[in-house]
Amino acid sequence: KKRQPRLMNFKKLHDHKKRLKDLLTLLEDVAELFAGLSEESDALYATLRDTHFHLEEVWDTQTLGDVEQYTPAIEQVFSRFEDKPLHLSYLDALCDSGELLRWLIGHQNTDDFNRLISITKSNTDDAVALNAIASMLSTRNTLSNVLYPSEPFTSVKEFL
Repeated sequence: KKRQPRLMNFKKLHDHKKRLKDLLTLLEDVAELFAGLSEESDALYATLRDTHFHLEEVWDTQTLGDVEQYTPAIEQVFSRFEDKPLHLSYLDALCDSGELLRWLIGHQNTDDFNRLISITKSNTDDAVALNAIASMLSTRNTLSNVLYPSEPFTSVKEFL
């Protein structure tokens, strides 16, 4: 009976280990959306970085008994998604889209963006390309509050 909670925590930690790395990469990709994202100014960011680097160093030597020391740091971020698997999947997709997010952030001006889309659409009749353009427009609209905030984010918690 003692091992079951440890096994469950290990499974959760294992699942979130890669997600943690991907989240930190995402935060680096969108750092310009923050008002000075740093370990000194954001305790959650510092905890995530420390936990990630420590897990990378010691993962292969850990036992079930060691898992509990990492659970609180992981839960600070991912517990909000426990009852919302769709949101967690969305976060995963967002983390896998760093290049697209950087490109969208770089094209903040709506008029310029629409002009690029118009030029692109007028130069293709390929259904796949047109569907991709429509998907990109939908993504930009959906993420507009995140990618183009009126004020920079002050913390990772606020961003999430």
